[in-house]
Order: sequence, then structure tokens, then C-alpha cells
Amino acid sequence: MDVRFICATNRDPLQEVAAGRFREDLYYRLHVIPIHMPALRERKDDVLILARYFLAKIAKEEGKAFCGLAPEAQDALLSFDWPGNVRQLQNVIRNAVVLHNGDQITVEMLRLPLKVGPPSPTMYPVPVPGRCGYPESIPPAANAGLKPLWLVEKEAIERAIDYCGGNTPRAAALLEVSPSTIYRKLKTWTSEGA
Repeated sequence: MDVRFICATNRDPLQEVAAGRFREDLYYRLHVIPIHMPALRERKDDVLILARYFLAKIAKEEGKAFCGLAPEAQDALLSFDWPGNVRQLQNVIRNAVVLHNGDQITVEMLRLPLKVGPPSPTMYPVPVPGRCGYPESIPPAANAGLKPLWLVEKEAIERAIDYCGGNTPRAAALLEVSPSTIYRKLKTWTSEGA
């Protein structure tokens, strides 16, 4: 049998070994031919190449007529930081193709978040009268004892990490999520100052 293992990670495996979060013997078994793949934000030249590839592929899958990206859409894609890397770019293009029709993806069709982290109150506008029967305004969530979902999630993760004595992989197992999910969220909250 001829077998080759290819592993990928968004963390430095040697640093994870030093921190006690990755087995050293496994590191040396896997670390034979390392290939460093920079994040999408570090290879801006690839953004439009990948976006065009995804657009052609997804438009064909969905039976849509899209065949290009408007100049403003290209500028928006190039200026975005892509914290979710290639998968996020693929999802943005899929969203635009599935929800719209036309021959070009316009900037209005792209759903790029303005920032990562806690949403601003204006990110999700309150419906106006006559639209879907909602009232003109909604009382503040704090009046009902509600918190933003990102804050509930943050508090749950912090409690789990404290409960596990700072061991993030154990906290992740307790919360039934991937450790990389917790590391990514912690990084986001730290960079946003949340």
C-alpha cells in the first residue's frame, strides 16, 4: 500500500508542541515536507483569480448567467481582509450567485461584513412599519434581559476555559466545538477589544 498523509493547520505546530497542545512525536512523524500557505490576505493577487473560478463554477452549478465581476465588486473583494480565507471568499461568491441574477456580480450583491466581531446596532436595521408587519421600533434588548449572541458565546467560552484550568482543547471538547473555533474567536475578540 502506498499512502501519503497531508495535514493542514492554521497554527504553528512547533509552537503548539512547545505549549503542550500537540504531541511532539506526532509532530515529527507528520513534519516531513512542510509547505507554508500564506493567508489569503497575504496573497491579494489570488483573490480575483479565485473569485472568478468560484463564480464560473457556482454559476454553472446554479444555472445562472453570471460571467464576470463588476469593477467596483473587484475593488471591494481586493480591499477586504478575508479573515475566513478562501472558504469565506467562496461563500461570499456563492451567496451572490444564489440570491441574485445578472451577467456580472456587482458590489451591491456582495455581502461583505464591514468588520469582524461584535455587530454594530446599525448592522441589522429595525424593520419599518408596513414591512413584514413589524413595529416601527423594538425596545432595547437589555429591557428583556437579553444580550447579544456574540457576548453570550464569549462568556460561555471564557467560563469553559476557566473551568478547564486554561486548557483550551478541553474547553472545546466540553463545548463540543473545534479548538480552532475557540482560538479564532478569542483572536477576533482580542483584536476588536471586546
